[in-house]
This record gives sequence, structure tokens and C-alpha cells, in this order.
Amino acid sequence: MAFRQGKRVFCEESELFEDKNYGGVKLAKNNAITLFLLKNAMNSLDFFYTFSHSLVYSRPYHFDAQIAIGNSWGMLPMKRIKTRHTGVYYRISQNRIDQFGRPDKCFDIHFKLKGKDIWEKVGWKSEGYSLQDAIELRAIRIKSLRHPELIAEEAPESITLNEGWARYKEQWLPHLKSQKSMLYSFEKHISKHLGKHSIEHIGAFEIENFKNNLLKNCTSANTKYILSILRRVLNKAKEWELTQKSYEIPLGSFRISNSDKKRERFFTPEEAARILDGLQFYNCTLYYIAKISLYTGMRLGEIISLSSGNINLDAGIIYIDGKTGRRVAYISEHIKSDIENILPQDDHAKIFDVFSGKHLVANTISEKFAKFMKHTGFNHGITDSSQKIVFHTFRHTFCSWLAMNGVPLFTIGQLVGHSSTSMTERYAKLSPDYKREALEHIHGMLAQNRSQH
Repeated sequence: MAFRQGKRVFCEESELFEDKNYGGVKLAKNNAITLFLLKNAMNSLDFFYTFSHSLVYSRPYHFDAQIAIGNSWGMLPMKRIKTRHTGVYYRISQNRIDQFGRPDKCFDIHFKLKGKDIWEKVGWKSEGYSLQDAIELRAIRIKSLRHPELIAEEAPESITLNEGWARYKEQWLPHLKSQKSMLYSFEKHISKHLGKHSIEHIGAFEIENFKNNLLKNCTSANTKYILSILRRVLNKAKEWELTQKSYEIPLGSFRISNSDKKRERFFTPEEAARILDGLQFYNCTLYYIAKISLYTGMRLGEIISLSSGNINLDAGIIYIDGKTGRRVAYISEHIKSDIENILPQDDHAKIFDVFSGKHLVANTISEKFAKFMKHTGFNHGITDSSQKIVFHTFRHTFCSWLAMNGVPLFTIGQLVGHSSTSMTERYAKLSPDYKREALEHIHGMLAQNRSQH
């Protein structure tokens, strides 16, 4: 039994309608919840009855009286109902319900474009759209048509650094030589600390914190390299318009003091022997790389880049394409047999890629050596980075030992490929008598001159 109370229409519990006439409208079965417009002959009130072929309500169910026309079983399409706001309409669904169990409502807007009627669907109430959304969207459409110059350029959707890296990795990284090194550094360091940040929220403060965290565990050179990768990714994100045009990349003004330039720690002969002996058991690849660095002063990156074509065992020479250009290193008799053991036959093959069976990255080697040093305890309790033993200590020891044995600083700089004499001058204090000896040369020249007269 259906009855009316005020402006609401109720269906009694368990009431079903089947092929009955109410107010001149024939009701038909429907397996989905359907809303019908009924004309009440007594009071001419437009209202809804809700029923289902299979659904039995366990409690009285009601709807506010309003107009809706279904579109199934030969019925007319849903009619747009005008609101009191210009150009804003809504429709009532016959088979959708909102989160409150009421018939779902879809909002539409209407405007004219070059004399033509334009209808645009805004969205359903169950999807979170509201009448206010429709009003605001129509206002934007009208404003863009009449005054396009007042519409600000739409900003791109903000993306995270990890999302920007995913595009960089797919579109740009394959064209670069140092793919594996960059991939390792980004995913090991950058992604861990900044990956979930929105790119536009990465400012100077975030970069400073990130830099300081890096310097706790990485050398200044490695920190610079990692920050350079971050700068590349941010530059590409801006170039590809993944950020707002106003976004400024906050990496231009950062300075990092090179701790390697002030590194003072070098091995004693006993320490070097103990560490090399330990590396033989810990990791053979790491052992050979460390020994070559100690006996030649070569950089880690230069060693792992060596191919058979760079080695001339007969002449005892290694040809190096380093940071400061091409130079040579000399093969001591103490490492000649080691190099001969690992030298592949293919002149173009990288020595340590073949020996280890995988492509080596400098950062990976540095971290493996750091783990080894942690086991040895040499760095235990040392907080000053200049006093810690790192892989670069092998190269620093080579220079230090030469200076202690009276080798001219210029010669040391040439052997290790220093870019400037200032880099070599730090070893001057290891040869305290060389300046005094220079003064003796002046006295010798004067004595020689007097003897000639």
C-alpha cells in the first residue's frame, strides 16, 4: 500500500507493483531499482514510487517528490531539470543510487559557442560532483570564451621525483654512457631521500639536508656526482614541461669543499700490507684494483675503465685516458705478474669486467671497500672524514710515499694526473727538508762562482 505524508511518498514494507495502473501510468516489472513518474489523480502531485521485481524492503522507504523519467522498457530519456542557476541542469538516474541510497543525480551545464548550443556533462553526485562544481565550471567556460586573456595558463600536474626519474630513465638515460652508474646512484641515494617529494617542493632547504646526509657516508667527490645526477633529472623535468615554468632548480649555488684535497690519512707500510692481505680473502677483484692503485696512483674510475689495449707489459706502461687528459703510468715489477694474470686476450675488453664477470661501477667498488674496512675496525671511532681510510687512500698513499722519499712534487703531479700544482703542494710537508736543500743549491752556486775566480 502506498500513501502520502506531506511532500513525501512512502512504500509500505514488502510492497511490490506488477502491471498495475496508477493515475493512468502503467507500471512494469524491472530487475533494477527504477523511478517512475506517477500522476496522482487526487492531488496532481508528481512523485516517485520505488520498487523491484526481486527486492523486498525491510523498512519503509521514501523519496522526496520530484520529476524523473526513465529510459528503459520503452520509456522516455532522462529529462534535464533546470536549476535556479543560469545554464545549470541536473538529471535523475533510474538505475543509479548515491551513497545515501537515493536516486543518483547528474549535473550538466549549457552555454552557446558561435551560436550553437553546447551541453557538457559535469558528473554524478555519487562521484563527488556538486551543484557548486557545475556553477564554477560553467563560469570558467564562459570566461574563457569571452575573455581568454584572463584565463591563467593551466599548470601541469605536479609529479614526484621518482615519477620524473622514471621518464628520464626511459627517454634519456639510454643515450648516456654512464647508465649503470647513474641508475645505481639515483636508486641507492636520491630515491631513498627525495623520491617521494613533489619536484616543485624540492627547494634549497631539502637539497642542503640531502647534501649533509650524503657527506656523512660518501666522499665529497661522490656527493658532487650524486648531486649532478639530481640536477640532470630536474633540468630535464623542467625542459619537458613537467613542472611549472616558474620553478627554479635549487642546485646552482651549492658548493662542496673537496675533502679529498685536505685528506691527510695515508697507510703505513704495515697497514698497507695487512689491508692487501685481507682483501685477497675478502674479494679478489677488489684486491687487484686496490693493489694497482697503490703501485700506480691511478684513480678508481681509471682502473676499472682499463682494457687490454691500454696495457703494454713489455714496456711496463699503462696508457690512461683520465680526467686531465692522456698520460702514462708505469708498471712496477711487483704488480706485473698480477696484471698478466687478469689480462684478457681481447684488446677491447675491459679487464675487470671480464675478470669479475659483470660490469663494474666505481660507487659499487667504493661501498664494497667501505664494508671491508668496517670489518677491519680501522675506522672505528673516527669522525673526521679526512682521517678515515677510503679507497682513495691508496692513491693518496702512493703520492705520500713518493714525497717522503724525495721525489719532486712536479713529478708526482705528472704521475697521478693532477689538474693543478696546488693539488700536489699538499704533499710538500711530507718532505720537510726539500726547501732547505733548495737553499743549499744557492750556496753551492756561489761557492762554484768564487772558485772560478
